[in-house]
Amino acid sequence: MSESGRPSRAQVVAKVAANIRSALAWRDLKPKALEHPLGLSYSGVSRRMAGTVAFDVGEIAEVARLVGLPMSALIEGGPPWDGGAADA
Repeated sequence: MSESGRPSRAQVVAKVAANIRSALAWRDLKPKALEHPLGLSYSGVSRRMAGTVAFDVGEIAEVARLVGLPMSALIEGGPPWDGGAADA
């Protein structure tokens, strides 16, 4: 956390990447499934999944569409794969 009590940019990037990894696993998808929809190479997806490069808003929106979750679940967490009702 920064002095303001907000997470740092690196922390946010890491959290979004972790949330996306969890969402893909929840839907039994491999990161490779993101290459074509996001227009990225394997290494581009890999760098985003590792948190070394941030997903942009458009990429997060596309991942959300692919896994059937709201963007907020990928950004903020509180994912439905932890017992929520995404399929309800």
